[in-house]
Amino acid sequence: MKTLEISYLFECFTPYFEGGLLVWNHRPETHFKNLHGFKVWNARFSGERAFTALDGGGYHYGAINRSFFKLHRVLWAMHSGEWVHKLDHKNGVKTDNAILNLRHTTPSKNARNAKRSKANTTGATGVYLRPNGRFQATLRTDAGMVTLGTFSSLGLAKDARRKAQTTHGYSERHGEA
Repeated sequence: MKTLEISYLFECFTPYFEGGLLVWNHRPETHFKNLHGFKVWNARFSGERAFTALDGGGYHYGAINRSFFKLHRVLWAMHSGEWVHKLDHKNGVKTDNAILNLRHTTPSKNARNAKRSKANTTGATGVYLRPNGRFQATLRTDAGMVTLGTFSSLGLAKDARRKAQTTHGYSERHGEA
């Protein structure tokens, strides 16, 4: 994972943590190869919002010294003083980078806040139609995949899955479209 010194980030940006955005500062001449680059860059970008482009995954991103960074990662680093490997948008909205909507997490806990897969055919995460016409409910836990049972109806399988999700710390919005 690419990182920059946190102090360098503060030379580049003014963070607005509550709103989840960055504004370019008037950057010092030491950030540039020559005086011309310094003058041109500051005339064009100083005071403007930074990282407004969206990547293919729907996250805001931008470049610092020709290296690309995601907005939520830079905001988190500036707020917490450290770069972390995994961040989660609590509400699932990738463009909502307010610091209160971000949390440091593990990959397994982040998966517990995931949207429903586009490949899902039953409309319920972790519920599958078996060849015998019954519905099987499963759940991934810290110990591995657990089969919750097979059920005669989709509704019963969904109920079993919802109850297990609550027990194992999944977010309320896990599996929503």
